[in-house]
Amino acid sequence: MIFNSNTTFDNNSTTSSGLFVAVGWRVYQPDPFCGTRTSCRKYISKILTSSDNGSTWNTNSYNEGNLYSIDLINKILMVRSSKNNNIIYSKDGISWYYYDNSARRSSTRFAYGNGTYLSFDPTGGGIGISYDGITWEGIPLGFISEGAYGNKTFVVGGSSGLFISTDYGASWNKINSVPGDYITDIIYANNTFVATNSGGTIISLDSGVTWTENSSVSLNSITYGNSIFVAVGDEGKIITLSDVDMTWTERTSGTSHNLSQVTYGNGTFVVVGNNPDKGYGNPVYDASSIIRTSDDNGITWKSKFYSGKDGQTADGRTNRLGGVAFIE
Repeated sequence: MIFNSNTTFDNNSTTSSGLFVAVGWRVYQPDPFCGTRTSCRKYISKILTSSDNGSTWNTNSYNEGNLYSIDLINKILMVRSSKNNNIIYSKDGISWYYYDNSARRSSTRFAYGNGTYLSFDPTGGGIGISYDGITWEGIPLGFISEGAYGNKTFVVGGSSGLFISTDYGASWNKINSVPGDYITDIIYANNTFVATNSGGTIISLDSGVTWTENSSVSLNSITYGNSIFVAVGDEGKIITLSDVDMTWTERTSGTSHNLSQVTYGNGTFVVVGNNPDKGYGNPVYDASSIIRTSDDNGITWKSKFYSGKDGQTADGRTNRLGGVAFIE
């Protein structure tokens, strides 16, 4: 059960030790005679957890609509739900709470730095700013999908471009002459901002002021662990970059699924992905989802979960996975 909460989170509380959490939803058609119209579909929220580095997964079902992505923000897991525009929160990946209408419009991702929370709306609502992660005010920056904080600087981006703030979101400057196009993810690690976009990856070594193109593979998500950057994209694309030589190497994922989000914890990289609707004759069931893991710095990848039309696993057809995160 996901509980309604009227209190602010205490992020100093103890969390579970080493838990991967993946979120998504099951879409199904309760009336076989209704046809393929969107109005005929029903949705069940899915939260999957693994305490053994992604080898096995437990699945819980909720009535929170679609769960699009997940972020670990200031020791709290934050997930955008399509139900009532809520954000659901967890301090351990097991117990979940929500605040009614807490999200800014269509916010799907979040960032945090020095007491400031940001939420990002890729549909044009700009960004939301909050000082408690619960109540939000809007900033009209356009189509912003991702952001990160490092070296006293927020860097955010989307199809409206790339912006930086050095005063914790009070004011924003647009960065011109950025290589590539639509920003899909941003991370700060090893004193470096790295962003993925529709043209590949771009890197900034000066707190987001200048950027250089570093790869030419279209990508959706990036993470960092054990001195390795791992980025993932559509059609099973996975590339890795060592911060020793700063060159990308393409890896074999063993799947053609579109890979949506990647994370790192306990020496393991975990990526989730989906096959988009393929048949269109029955789009409700044609999609499928996967989870893959790597325990050798992203060199080789193992399949740990498959669900969809052709793989009815124990979770009862979770045929969309939106994101994955790790909480200690």
